[in-house]
Amino acid sequence: MKTWLDKWSPEDETFWNAGGSKIAWRTLTITTITLVLSFASWFMMSVIAVKLPVLGFNFSKDQLFWLTAIPGLATGFLRIIHTFLLPIFGTRHIVSFATAIKLVPVIGIGFAIMDVNTPFWVFAVLAFTTGFGGGDFSSYMPSTSLFFPQRLKGTALGIQAGIGNFGVSLAQFVTPMVISIGIFGASTVFTSIDPKETLTVFQNSSIEKQKEVFATLDSEVQTKILSNVKKNVIDSVSTAVNSHDNVVIFTSLPVKTKAKAIANANPKLAEKILNNISAENTAVKNKPIFLQSASILVRTIFNNHGTCELVLFKKYSNESFNKRTIGYFLK
Repeated sequence: MKTWLDKWSPEDETFWNAGGSKIAWRTLTITTITLVLSFASWFMMSVIAVKLPVLGFNFSKDQLFWLTAIPGLATGFLRIIHTFLLPIFGTRHIVSFATAIKLVPVIGIGFAIMDVNTPFWVFAVLAFTTGFGGGDFSSYMPSTSLFFPQRLKGTALGIQAGIGNFGVSLAQFVTPMVISIGIFGASTVFTSIDPKETLTVFQNSSIEKQKEVFATLDSEVQTKILSNVKKNVIDSVSTAVNSHDNVVIFTSLPVKTKAKAIANANPKLAEKILNNISAENTAVKNKPIFLQSASILVRTIFNNHGTCELVLFKKYSNESFNKRTIGYFLK
């Protein structure tokens, strides 16, 4: 099967009406659909990164920021390369390869989130591969320009770029759903920590018990928890107790400070600590998410400040509600 066109003259009215128009619009349809997939795969990591802590991954905030930044850096680099690829290999080869290679981040991320022990560098590599979806944009747009006559180029480019960007919304809405129903085997239980109840746990537990539980943690984990406390507070306590030992410093912190440090830690880690301190605590909130038992409602709420609040309500099978403000706009 031939992969190259022997002749292409879209400005020739006779050629265009004889079959050129059919080829051009068919090519636009195929490339637009694949561009939607490109943008969806490109923004996958930015959606997944914010969910990793509640799935049990013990990544720092800096590491999570890197996971969201790497796809953009990769895209900038790959777009330069794609600028030279289209004239060499042609639209069919570029689009076919670019679409197939997106399986790398999609399947790779699916397997990565199955194991909470997956190292950060694996996610970093996968974040770079999601840049494939943003990089090939530099091939899609020039390709579309070549297929259409001057009078239709604006229309064709508008259709492709406009619909193609729908992939961003697709990633934002579909990816959390895929994680929530555990298609790849990831946890379907989302853990959150109630700061007020955490404080209650520490107020009702002994210093000895807190010290015992904190001492069982790895020194690296202890350091991460203490990083949630302001440095001047750590320095003051360290000076007061004349010790640099993490366990001694933690147990010497004010109760509210300790509770806040644990509440701001990785939810799965905080769950383990709080359950070890008090098995009957109410600070840990585990909520199973089932796609089929949740209904979503978007409502506009008018307030007294001259603005409208766009709110997302999600209702679960146990009749509980989750409310999240999407944005504000003027009346």
